[in-house]
Amino acid sequence: MAIQQHAAQGSAAAASPKFKDMGIGAKLLFVVKFVIFLCSFGFAFPTLLND
Repeated sequence: MAIQQHAAQGSAAAASPKFKDMGIGAKLLFVVKFVIFLCSFGFAFPTLLND
């Protein structure tokens, strides 16, 4: 029998992929957003690190 993990009750958001599972384009976009996040002291893309 396989063990399945379920999302928390009331959670409508799908689980975000881990960095190692992302494609090249998604990794590049994440890194660019992260650099902008750091340069703006968190004001740009404030929810970037919530996952």
